[in-house]
Amino acid sequence: MVDTAASFLLSEEGCGRATAYHESSKIITSQGRTHVTWLDTPAEGFRVKVRTLEHATGQWSPGYTIGDAADNHGGPALTIDGQGYLHVIYYSHHHPFRYRRSVRPNDASEWGPVEEFGLHLTLPAVVCAADGTLILTARRSYDDKPWELELWNKPPGGKWTRRGPVLSSRHPGYVQFAASMAWAPDHQRLFLSYRIYEMPGYDNKNTDAITQVGCITSPDAGQTWTKLNGSAFSAGDDRHAGGHRHATRARPHCRCCRDGRQSGRRAPWPTVFAPRRQPRRIWPHLCPPADGGTCN
Repeated sequence: MVDTAASFLLSEEGCGRATAYHESSKIITSQGRTHVTWLDTPAEGFRVKVRTLEHATGQWSPGYTIGDAADNHGGPALTIDGQGYLHVIYYSHHHPFRYRRSVRPNDASEWGPVEEFGLHLTLPAVVCAADGTLILTARRSYDDKPWELELWNKPPGGKWTRRGPVLSSRHPGYVQFAASMAWAPDHQRLFLSYRIYEMPGYDNKNTDAITQVGCITSPDAGQTWTKLNGSAFSAGDDRHAGGHRHATRARPHCRCCRDGRQSGRRAPWPTVFAPRRQPRRIWPHLCPPADGGTCN
């Protein structure tokens, strides 16, 4: 339950996955302001939204629309650079991503032009390096080979550039990587943790899913990667960097996952910011199953 005494209602039109996918950061706090993004589902379709809390006054801004989303997988990933500009990636579910930068530092009320990049990408995770370079990972899907976790860079004022795969599934078909990135205190060493969820029998749902967790690190802001013990690593090394793997029984996905659309349960959900929780979060973060299954 949300503690209403320590929370704020951001929206009454929140998508069932308003804040889903933990790899995509949705809250940024900087210089007396907290910016919160989420995914709404008004009658006209899926919309990426943002509001800002002014710490000095305790007041929230109106909700601003950043853009639309392809479906309930297209929620935002948010980061900030050293100059205070906000950066957001959103929209895609097996599409190109859309990217925008705030017009003013530490201000979410107006955004620059939309840039598109990539192919067949979903579930972004983004951080900003000390020199202002954006570093992004995202799932890349294919029709004819195993899916991958791709790495992309965007230098200040430059274009998005694909750096190549960081992780690769061992099986064709459906996979999640749930990859998250975090900096060491020196803001040079980068850690990438992941939970790979493979479903070799996705179509018939009769095969065990395979789950594995692991972590790799980069000493040079994502240019090269090693295992935590310092040994060399590439996307083909044991596929999963030697993480722990176990099999779990796959349960049916909800209808919105199976067909790429939100199911008939379109009723909007309240989306609430709970500032006194540790860590800060927004809620809800799961889609209600439409047929008794789980969402992935």
